[in-house]
Amino acid sequence: MKTKAFLSLLFLLFSLLSLRAEGDQIAEYAVSEIPEALKKNADVVLRLSEERFFIENPGKGRFEVKKVITILNAKGKGHADAYVHYDDKLVMGRLISGEVYDAYGNRVSKLSKKDIQDASTGSSGTFVGDNRVQYAELKHHSYPFTVVYTYEQNYNGLFSLPSFAPLMGEKMSIQQASFELVCPAGYEPRYRLLNMPTETKSFVDGNGNKHLRWELMNIPPLKIEPYAPPFSEQEPHVQIAPDQFEIEGYKGQMTDWQAFGKFMYELNTQRDAVPPALQSHILWLTADAQSEHEKIAILYKYLQENTRYVSIQLGIGGFQTFPAGYVYENGYGDCKALSNYMKSMLKQLNINSYLTVIYRGSNPPPIDPGFAINRFNHMILCVPLEADTVWLECTNKHSLPGYLDKSTANRYALLATPEGGKLVRTPSRAPEQNARLRTATIHLQADGHAKINSTQLYSGYLQDHLEDVIGSYAAREKEEYLRETIVPGSYDLGQFALYRDSLATEPSCITQYELSVKNCASASGNRLFLSPNILSWEMDIPEKMSERKQALRFTKPYFIKDSLHFELPKGYVIESLPTFPVVIESPFGSYRAHIEVLGEGQFIYTREVLLREVDQPASAYEAFRDFFRDISKADKLQLVLTNRS
Repeated sequence: MKTKAFLSLLFLLFSLLSLRAEGDQIAEYAVSEIPEALKKNADVVLRLSEERFFIENPGKGRFEVKKVITILNAKGKGHADAYVHYDDKLVMGRLISGEVYDAYGNRVSKLSKKDIQDASTGSSGTFVGDNRVQYAELKHHSYPFTVVYTYEQNYNGLFSLPSFAPLMGEKMSIQQASFELVCPAGYEPRYRLLNMPTETKSFVDGNGNKHLRWELMNIPPLKIEPYAPPFSEQEPHVQIAPDQFEIEGYKGQMTDWQAFGKFMYELNTQRDAVPPALQSHILWLTADAQSEHEKIAILYKYLQENTRYVSIQLGIGGFQTFPAGYVYENGYGDCKALSNYMKSMLKQLNINSYLTVIYRGSNPPPIDPGFAINRFNHMILCVPLEADTVWLECTNKHSLPGYLDKSTANRYALLATPEGGKLVRTPSRAPEQNARLRTATIHLQADGHAKINSTQLYSGYLQDHLEDVIGSYAAREKEEYLRETIVPGSYDLGQFALYRDSLATEPSCITQYELSVKNCASASGNRLFLSPNILSWEMDIPEKMSERKQALRFTKPYFIKDSLHFELPKGYVIESLPTFPVVIESPFGSYRAHIEVLGEGQFIYTREVLLREVDQPASAYEAFRDFFRDISKADKLQLVLTNRS
């Protein structure tokens, strides 16, 4: 019996040693330890996030991070990569460690130095910078698996501090996440809580350092509902900003927007001297101009025709402009340099303007007028005139003065004035200013097929992407883009053209095409059944929801109008006509459809849709959905045509 017991003990020890040889096992990393509620509707679970930022002084800080992330399925594999961003001057960073664990918590691999890649993210044809990234792919052959990695960053300058925003997308849940900010005695950081379910914890340690700590526990995935505020406004988030800072020898304050803007003004002042040759050329160009608006337009066109955009993000150069003389000599600059160059030229004509920092892109981060923080990534120019204000996007070679596209319109921006910063909102646009106006002639045939000639004029936000297509796409790519805009169906595309409207007072683009369409109408005996709304996409009805939780928001208002001239086959007349006009009025917009019969063989179908900007509580969602549903129903109305010959 003793021998048998001894052999059993040896077998147990051998089994334990075998497990240990295969890899370390950490029970808490087993997927079974994740609460089921956190797996539901998730691709990724953030098991643990520990972030600590140590402020040494207004010019130096250290960031230490540990992440434990479980990848539940292939859709979440992008979160398995360990990476740390840095540059050669302001933020130094390095990956410290990385490990992969299987579903049972067994370690299956460990990161070695040769696995870590180091690459530049700061140079391309139109981008020059010193931004770099260290990264490593932490992979496993089967799901789910868990990755663990750590990294650190050393900050030389505290113009921007890390924020606590651990939720990195809609399909991620959080098991445990924390952020701790450690400040020396006398240093008072500022912070703002957004959607945080917990309060701030604080204490002072034995050395007089102040600790601020925030925690999140068991946060399920955040699903953004249709037509809701963006993720950045709904995620749990702590914004952190310095009170005072130092960056490459420049000292500043961010106590409020005025102080922040004062720093930006002083950082970029006395860089507006222009060479004598340019001074003379400016006076010659504008000699016959009759107004300040005309002078601005002339110099803006000169800027567009004689400079090109190159983003330059080298150290303090990410915030400080090149002198105007540099742009004149070299013919290029980044958003700051081109805006300053335009500002410098206007100064020669005694037209005052302000460099303006703004966030460029969709879904700008939330900005509180009472909390100054650097949430900007771009610079434009503001020219305040007596009667109005002209905004200039100096990196766009085709825009017109005063126009801001949807990537910079209707959001907060900060003017850098001699008196300090002024937080303002850039203009929004009325629906009618973002329009698509279509005219078309449809030659309907007796078999239901049709020949169509159509012209579309796009303006405002609706032309923004089309302008890029016209300016940068190859011929084949332009055709593919145009095909994407044509209502699905069986058709042959004939001649087509895409071009800018050079006579328009605001940026406008035009598309024209010829189509041969099959089954434009349904034939049955001597009758044709026709839905006249044949060239506009059917309005998508917003998703039905049993319980709406998030606010209702629509930020890109527009107006579209179709005027379609139908020519019927010989002998065909309208036998049955639905009740027209169809008029739908709503707080969210309006719809109108009308048919004008010109004679037995012709009629004009007119359709108008206007959508307003919307920002209402969740309770308005069902009425918003009804509005789209009513439009969809009206778009499907049919005429009956009959052959009387």
